[in-house]
Amino acid sequence: MLSDLIVLDVSSNAINAIDDVTFVGLINLRDLILSRNSIDNIRTNSLRHLNKLERLYLSNNRMRSIDKNFVAELHNLAVLDLSANSIASIDSTFLTSQSISYLKIESGSVEKINDFAFGELPNLRTLRLKTNRISEIAEKSFMTHNGSQVTSIDLTNNQLTTFPARPLQLTPLLQSLLLSYNPINTLCDDDVIKEPFLPSLTSLQLAYTEIDDVNEVSLLRRLTNLRSLIINNARLNRVPPSLLTSLPKLESLIMDSNPVSELSSDNFPIRHELKTFSLRFDNLLTEVIFNIDALSVEVIPLLDNPITLIHSYYAFISFQPLQDFFLRFAFRRISRFHL
Repeated sequence: MLSDLIVLDVSSNAINAIDDVTFVGLINLRDLILSRNSIDNIRTNSLRHLNKLERLYLSNNRMRSIDKNFVAELHNLAVLDLSANSIASIDSTFLTSQSISYLKIESGSVEKINDFAFGELPNLRTLRLKTNRISEIAEKSFMTHNGSQVTSIDLTNNQLTTFPARPLQLTPLLQSLLLSYNPINTLCDDDVIKEPFLPSLTSLQLAYTEIDDVNEVSLLRRLTNLRSLIINNARLNRVPPSLLTSLPKLESLIMDSNPVSELSSDNFPIRHELKTFSLRFDNLLTEVIFNIDALSVEVIPLLDNPITLIHSYYAFISFQPLQDFFLRFAFRRISRFHL
């Protein structure tokens, strides 16, 4: 019987409209897959019969806008996928739902996120906006009546030129932020930002950006609970001595393929939590200076760098976790050790 149906997959068809009686009788449906059709709009009452629906997939259709209340009556809906449609702007109160926790709008045409865009999604936890054209995020985008519950945001591969600090300060529970493949060129601090700033953030990705410096006044110094920072394939030419000091809980720092030219013992504070510090393929890195008393990391990948000089070689020998890993490649290029 249709009333017992739990999953309905009608993807890759030619469906172009859904009316008020399309899903009548599917009272136990949990998953509805309508991807890869020709749907351009869904009216508010079209899905009202699906009281137990938990996941709705509408990717690869022709929607340019949506009725903000089209899932408002689906009180068990947790996952909504609107990827690969033609939605250009996420407007104020873009969508109303008391239950959605996972919203995916990837591979689309979104250019701007307006104030209060997610204001009627009080239980939203995960927001995936990868591969759009987003260049502007309004300051109050994440403002909700009861405070944002978002813990993960993916903005990879968009058109952001600055770190969206002001809108993000309204996401105090945010744990994971992905900003790689954006033309972000600065992490300069903003006096308007209040403390604490992103107090729950533990993972930040800034790979393939235009960032050339993370100096002493960058926003990074505010992220005191950060544990993983990925900033490979950017334009960094140095590792500021204060970076790890300002990030006391950082465990993994990936800075591969940057034009870093020197690595100093000042980069390694004593008794720091850092476990991995990767500087592979930084083609200008020619000199490495270590202080045996300052070494606290377990792995420092420095593969494929034109290193010719290492100061304090015995630091590696007496620090066993580094010894074998490091010296496998070191003798290919290193011409001099200074003890």
